[in-house]
Amino acid sequence: MKILILGGGQVGTTLAQSLSLEHDITLVDMNPDCLTRIQSRLDVRTVQGYAADPRVLEQAGGEDADMLIAVTSSDEVNMIACQVSYALFKTPTKIARVRGHHFDDYPQLFEDNQLNIDTIINPAELVTDRLVRQIEHPGTAVLLDFAQGKLQMAAVRATPLGSLCGRKVMELSHDLADLKAGIMGVLRNDQATPATPDLVIEPHDLLFYYAAAEDLSATTQALLQSELRYRRIMIAGGGNIGMALAKRLEDNYKVKILERDSEQCEKAAEQLHNTVVLMGDSADTELLQSESIDEVDMFCSVTNDDEANIMSAIVAKRLGAKTTIALVNRQTYAHFLIERSPDVDMALSPQRITGSKILTYLRKGDIVSLYAFPNGVAEALEIVVHGDKKASKVVGRTIGKVKWPAGTKICALARGEEIIMAEEDTVIEASDHLIMVLDRRNVPQLEKLLSVSPDFI
Repeated sequence: MKILILGGGQVGTTLAQSLSLEHDITLVDMNPDCLTRIQSRLDVRTVQGYAADPRVLEQAGGEDADMLIAVTSSDEVNMIACQVSYALFKTPTKIARVRGHHFDDYPQLFEDNQLNIDTIINPAELVTDRLVRQIEHPGTAVLLDFAQGKLQMAAVRATPLGSLCGRKVMELSHDLADLKAGIMGVLRNDQATPATPDLVIEPHDLLFYYAAAEDLSATTQALLQSELRYRRIMIAGGGNIGMALAKRLEDNYKVKILERDSEQCEKAAEQLHNTVVLMGDSADTELLQSESIDEVDMFCSVTNDDEANIMSAIVAKRLGAKTTIALVNRQTYAHFLIERSPDVDMALSPQRITGSKILTYLRKGDIVSLYAFPNGVAEALEIVVHGDKKASKVVGRTIGKVKWPAGTKICALARGEEIIMAEEDTVIEASDHLIMVLDRRNVPQLEKLLSVSPDFI
């Protein structure tokens, strides 16, 4: 597939890195230094220029591109580029990142394909959704929905003094015996390690597991050997994400917002009805102590400043906040600083969340949802099986008899309204939704395995 990526920022670069092994990628950006760095690392073609310029799009190969992904820093450029690409080249699929909330006031812009954009990605909405999910499920560091929410995949961090460290997978599996749940493996030093009975959990491991929705809380409690509930939430930052998060939470939790800008504070006070709005620095120890930070169950730092988010989360945790989340844009912070910090329980990367959403539209086959793990080491996905016994290599066969790509873990099957935990003797049927984890490098093998013979109707 020929894909044009407009914008060489973190999202554009991450997408190019994820897709360059399987697709013909051309990346467009105004900054020549950015393009030089990308070319030194990736096997992609680059074009310097204004992303919405018809001549630049033509030079980049727009006339035969299968997909255009517009993720420049300008919403307007992203939208115009999609329109130009369609008008001139009839590009089949066009994805645009649109971050400005002011466009929400004019939904007619996006109705009836007015702008010829197939998919609009709003990172703020995606991040807010993720934050709400984490707050609704205490203790989890990752939380993903599959099969329309009937099956969920989650992860918990093994802290050095926590109950997980030193335990074997077989012990943990025994604790989950009465639940509709299972353990997938761990992410250790950016390497995915599948679950085996003798695998020992080490400090800082991210333990991944899955469970039917009704058993998720019990599964998390069994793994952590404790019961967590969030009631008091403090949000550092009253911008788009902070405001949206408070609106989603204020009717069910006790919510406070800390914001330094007086105008933004006034705006928040006008729009929020059950949230306490405070003006001040979220890393001010005296302010945090005066607002009983030691009674806060979740501290969410979501300003547009990575360093401020990290510092305020650290200060909040050391002053007694039970759990802290920091929003970080720089991947180096997310990987090397946050993931092993005793003071920051979770780092959320808008780029990673946005990239995972976009990747869903790029994989072949009938993929319902997809999540890319940190550093792209693996993917969790839900994919629909098609065909019959003659046309398919998997339909009518048991899971144990199928030659899956190396390292593939089949977690469960969704069949209609039923969730079936995967076993070696589970028979795969047409239209089943397979929920699995596999090495990203083996995705082409999976796509080939699940393909249906051409004569199948």
